[in-house]
Amino acid sequence: MTITLARGRPLASITPGMAEVLAYGRKHRTLPTLFLAVALFSALAIGPLEVLLPLFAAQTLALHPLAAGMFVATGGLVLVIGALGAIRIVERANTGLWTLGCAVAGSGAVVLMTTAPRPIAFALVLAGGALGGVFSSLSLAGVQAAATNRLRGRVLGIFSLVLGAPPALGGAAAGALSDSLGTPVAMRIMFGVVAIAFLVVGATRPALRQPLHQT
Repeated sequence: MTITLARGRPLASITPGMAEVLAYGRKHRTLPTLFLAVALFSALAIGPLEVLLPLFAAQTLALHPLAAGMFVATGGLVLVIGALGAIRIVERANTGLWTLGCAVAGSGAVVLMTTAPRPIAFALVLAGGALGGVFSSLSLAGVQAAATNRLRGRVLGIFSLVLGAPPALGGAAAGALSDSLGTPVAMRIMFGVVAIAFLVVGATRPALRQPLHQT
């Protein structure tokens, strides 16, 4: 019996394709290492920030609704700016180290933001958003560079899954921490874990310290 998808493509035909990606990843460690980095960032940074940043703006900074909305929107706007700025880095620097550094530095900016007065908090959310944008752009560029032309479509599909699925888990954990310990403490814990996790990944996974565009 053959299981068929909605458009008539046999499910069995997908399995060899995924097996080919896995086999390629075992031989080229940069690709699974990048997937690990993106999954960590997605679960521990993106998901928690979506939950905690609006709470931080409204409760901790005590901003009015309009100002709180501008505070949150600021982070999203500079994320796009950071992603565009990363285009200049890809061909000029060790993008693997930049990816690691942006994750650690962006997490540090968020932790510092929880203890800062309003004007400095705005500056730090700008910095954290820009660094997050650089991370996102460079990790995508690294995944594209690490895959062959034959596998690139499937690899980018996995990238989308790794980027899009984990935030739900991280957001739920962040909400639970915020409910029990308060929003600032929850942010310090979550983003402290992000920084430590990426330092560990950088120390134990040499592939992520390589120039990603040369992989």
